Amino acid sequence: GMAMFSFGDESLNSRNPFAANRAPYQTRGTSLNFGGPLSKKSSFFLDFDRRAVDENAVINATILDSNLLATPFSQALVTPTRRWSFNPRVDYQLNEKNTLVVRYGYGQSENENQGIGQFSLASRAYATKDNDHTIQATETAILSPNTINESRFQFLRSDTRQLGDISVPSISVLDAFTGGGAQIGDARNLRNSMEWTNITSINKGKHLWKFGGRLRSSWL
Repeated sequence: GMAMFSFGDESLNSRNPFAANRAPYQTRGTSLNFGGPLSKKSSFFLDFDRRAVDENAVINATILDSNLLATPFSQALVTPTRRWSFNPRVDYQLNEKNTLVVRYGYGQSENENQGIGQFSLASRAYATKDNDHTIQATETAILSPNTINESRFQFLRSDTRQLGDISVPSISVLDAFTGGGAQIGDARNLRNSMEWTNITSINKGKHLWKFGGRLRSSWL
């Protein structure tokens, strides 16, 4: 097995020349994986990864003050990103000629304060969230000393969301600023897909023959 941790922050960074201050920044990463036997015929492997990054968006615009005078405006905002994944796998020998491998994967990511920076003010920010599930199974059969058959199954589920406030009209002033509501509202995209594949490989002297088929189905 193996474990790893990484860390960094703004103390080693220079100030962005377009920002009035050195913006907060930090990154943290954790990785872990290990594996081993479960029995004489089975083994497992587990992988875990997490990333937390606090990047920045720098706003450099021209706005109107309380006296309706054009005033330079500069602001640095943190745009947090969080990602993590979890992937276990099990290998199992059914008998002398058949082997089964089953995998599961889960990934999640969240992004905040998207869509801001340069002329776009903080009110334009929106967030995104993604969730992904993957299930895979592979069965390998030795039909003869020269023939191998492999069956694969996969199921994918992807859920993508966008969260933004569009209740306020947007205001865009050329080469000055863009304010008001976010450029996108609340939206969700959910997709499920399945795939089944069967391939037979035959070794004939100097030649390798492969034939089979694949079925796919998808819901959106």
